[in-house]
Amino acid sequence: MSIRCVMYVSLAVAAAAGQALAIDVRSTFDSVNPGIDCQITYNSGTTENTRAGQMNWTRVGGTYAGLQGSYSAFCIEVTQNIGYGGTYDYDVNTLNSAPRPADGSNSPMGQAKADRIAELYGRHYASLSTNSDFAAFQSAIWNIVYDTDNTIDTGSFSVNSFNSSDSTTRTKANTWLAGLNGDANYFRQGLFALTSDTVQDMIVPSPGSAALLGLGGLVLSRRRR
Repeated sequence: MSIRCVMYVSLAVAAAAGQALAIDVRSTFDSVNPGIDCQITYNSGTTENTRAGQMNWTRVGGTYAGLQGSYSAFCIEVTQNIGYGGTYDYDVNTLNSAPRPADGSNSPMGQAKADRIAELYGRHYASLSTNSDFAAFQSAIWNIVYDTDNTIDTGSFSVNSFNSSDSTTRTKANTWLAGLNGDANYFRQGLFALTSDTVQDMIVPSPGSAALLGLGGLVLSRRRR
């Protein structure tokens, strides 16, 4: 089954501080769970049916060893396709220089939006537990990337409906967005993006290695040959 930009974010990590790496990750897309099916509108007009939640992946190859086995992600790019069971190649990149859609729209997000996502992670990621939690978290990420307000109800990006727990999920996402005040004490360290010119980009939290600290300014972008 192919889904239009299964919006789920994936942050990858660097294996050693200060070292330029040959970065490449090949992964198979397994599922979106926990999560909730929903309908979204982005760029003030394009409407898609998708699933908001945690993306589950299995690394199957590539030269970059920072991700091994199964890992989870969230989407940061809604204008391209991936499909369940598909295998895709990604570069590891800094979050502020993602996403990287082919049409160049909304790309890159820049440091201010990357900081808002880092704060969202720092404040709420560790406490996510229900389908509603994960759907709200994903929706908040999309809103940060594609909009400038603090609500998923209206604007350049919006969630038109969730198939279940609509009011609860919507309220969580809006409350979390409104609570982002730029407090750097909450910024999650080590967030990286998996990027591609041809399929949707993702964000995954790092495993917390001390080697990742201080890599925020390291540009690890590499165009695919």
